[in-house]
Amino acid sequence: MSTSRRKFLQDTSKTIAVATLASSPLLSFAKNRRFSPNEKINIALIGVRGMGFGNLENALKIEGVECIGLCDIDSNILAKRAADVEKIQGKAPMQYNDYRKLLENKDLDAVIIGTPDHWHCLPFIAA
Repeated sequence: MSTSRRKFLQDTSKTIAVATLASSPLLSFAKNRRFSPNEKINIALIGVRGMGFGNLENALKIEGVECIGLCDIDSNILAKRAADVEKIQGKAPMQYNDYRKLLENKDLDAVIIGTPDHWHCLPFIAA
């Protein structure tokens, strides 16, 4: 039985929430699955240092996942990480300094938010 793209995204989102994109047996079902071009998962990363980039590297190990965008306020590290992604997947992602512009990309399926720990509470403070 074939899995729909929507069902795959729902299942993957649940798994990612639990596994935080770490390499684990929980993601082995996605690693062994073959994807058509219509089922490719386009992801982006906001905050490209440290753990965020580590999460992206793990996501890119999954067949059918492609990074189409990176966003960071530091242009130097952004350019370096874009070059790193190009080495990994053979295609450079778009670079953004404003996450709102990244989120306007209609081809985007999922976003990894790799902001520093002290930023994690900001949405709650602003609310």
